[in-house]
Amino acid sequence: MSADTTPLVLVVDDDPTNVVLLSHILKKSGYRVGQANSGRACLEYLQGNSPDLIVLDIRMPEMDGFEVCRRLKANEKTASIPVMFLTAEGRSDENIEAGFGAGAIDFITKPFSRVDVLARIQLVLRQRALQESYKELAHKDPLTGLNNRRRLYERLTEIMSEADRYERVVSLAMIDLDWFKEVNDTHGHDFGDQVLIGFAQLLETQCRLEDVTCRFGGEEFLVVMPNTSIELAASCAERLRIAWEQTTLQSPQGDEIRVTASFGVACSLPGESATDGDNVVRRADRAMYAAKNRGRNRVIRADHVPADFLDPSRSEEAGEPGS
Repeated sequence: MSADTTPLVLVVDDDPTNVVLLSHILKKSGYRVGQANSGRACLEYLQGNSPDLIVLDIRMPEMDGFEVCRRLKANEKTASIPVMFLTAEGRSDENIEAGFGAGAIDFITKPFSRVDVLARIQLVLRQRALQESYKELAHKDPLTGLNNRRRLYERLTEIMSEADRYERVVSLAMIDLDWFKEVNDTHGHDFGDQVLIGFAQLLETQCRLEDVTCRFGGEEFLVVMPNTSIELAASCAERLRIAWEQTTLQSPQGDEIRVTASFGVACSLPGESATDGDNVVRRADRAMYAAKNRGRNRVIRADHVPADFLDPSRSEEAGEPGS
């Protein structure tokens, strides 16, 4: 949906009378309206705008509505925008087959009535809002509200791709809450959940808007910091560590509890592309495990971890410390 919560509808028709009439109906009903008088103008409009619905005339010179719709659905950035066709030829079998085949969601026939137009548009926008809410839920961790691991990797791929294109770096902080099993065993899982929520809230308030925060799993969290050197990322991680160490939580027994965290920080390397995000995650995870190994409640940079440090995947077998 658009950044403005008021839905934006783009009206595309080479007949200015239809554009004016439809725009008037929509504006009177509280919608924002964009206008384009050709298929090409529609595509140009979409380069800088993201409408919630496109009402698109079928019969236009140079590029008809079917072709415009096919191009929209072939473009990842516009594929999810619903398209509703305008037609003066009625809902003929030929139009229906071609329209739905191109990716349209509905038809409005000319001449159109205000009631019919608004009813169809409201239905489509409600369906889209519902789909967006389901999509949002699929990307969120249900307990903390942070991004889940699936969304993290989607965003990390995008960020790594941009960094590679503009020769920038990306840093990650892998974070694990210390002795979290003891917190659950001593104070109960409900309190453990409150600890996780509290740490998530700390990340949300302390991290930058451009950073991506994620609950990686269990008591592990991850922060992606675009265009950030490992030195600056380590400094940010240290600030988070101190803030969390000083946070007081009240247990069900009324005790004041403080929980610490261990941080591992890693940075992308020259030549790493969008597909190499997992490598940076592994280096951050290894550095976090080194922080555990050195006493917990500290920040360790991946480039400060000895090459012969035991791989975390063999930690249980070797008797290395856990949470």
